[in-house]
Amino acid sequence: MIGEQNQREGSLTVFKRSVAELVSKVLSAPVIAVIATLFFSFRSPIGLGLLDSFACTLIGFIFFAVLPVTPVAYFARKGTTDIYVSKREMRTPFFLAALASYILASAIFWVTQVKIMFLLSIIYVCVTFAVMVTNLFWKISIHSAAIGGPATAIVYVFGIIAMPLYALLIPVIWARVKLRAHTISQSISGMVLSIIITLTVCFIIFNTLL
Repeated sequence: MIGEQNQREGSLTVFKRSVAELVSKVLSAPVIAVIATLFFSFRSPIGLGLLDSFACTLIGFIFFAVLPVTPVAYFARKGTTDIYVSKREMRTPFFLAALASYILASAIFWVTQVKIMFLLSIIYVCVTFAVMVTNLFWKISIHSAAIGGPATAIVYVFGIIAMPLYALLIPVIWARVKLRAHTISQSISGMVLSIIITLTVCFIIFNTLL
């Protein structure tokens, strides 16, 4: 009887970890970046400057979703790190690569006068920089920051109708804690930090773009 109970508990644990892994991959930073890009590219309340929705989406996809994770994918394939770069000490070079991509995107959107996407780019620059600096001392959650920032930007621009996006934080925080990738405080801190920075950037920049 005890053996069967232990077996059931073991199976349940494996199942929960599998679900947590799935959540971590489905609600990863690149996926959220694509969602944010689609929102701003196709529903911009202030126009898209010299580009159209499809061009903005393509640029956003490349510079927000593909290029930032390309170095991670490369070194994970070589076995140097895992896909989540779990070791805090190894994260800084990957943060710098992501920052370079976001800064380049900012330049492109500034030159093409796509103000709404420029705003999103600057948000990514500021949040990533803050997370990188924090990571030098403490392993803050990239997953929760990657949702908190874009969700806040979307809510700020489109209003409370977008508030349900914050619900994505619940399964993500659960998944990262369940996988022991982060503590609850590290996950919540990533969320709070990204929300505060995004609100600040939106207040400073978005109000000047209208």
